[in-house]
Amino acid sequence: MGSHPSDPDQWIGANLVCAIDPEKITFDRFLLDQVAIDAELGDGVKWNRLDEAKAWEIGFYRRGVDPMDRSEWSSYFAWYWDKMQRLRRCFTTRVRARELAEITSLNPLQAPTSLERRLPEPSESP
Repeated sequence: MGSHPSDPDQWIGANLVCAIDPEKITFDRFLLDQVAIDAELGDGVKWNRLDEAKAWEIGFYRRGVDPMDRSEWSSYFAWYWDKMQRLRRCFTTRVRARELAEITSLNPLQAPTSLERRLPEPSESP
């Protein structure tokens, strides 16, 4: 979860961030499937290629909020939880498929078992 309480436009965010893809290969691959991903995630998703940085991010931002306002924290957490669950459901399989394809292309005879294990589905409540 990101927040910047010193910004004039205060915000919170829930993002998928990759800081190890400076050529934006994975971002560009996801971009090919943007229509389906946007439909799966719902309204408000932002795609940030961040060409000036090594990282990229896909996520949600809630602007005009005060992250330091404790009276709103339960609302912020509910929003964050919802967005993170959407991101997890949407990208878990896509990221694993991408990692597995890259690894098996390097060594097609041996796929890592850790990438093949299935994580439990996320719970619907925090």
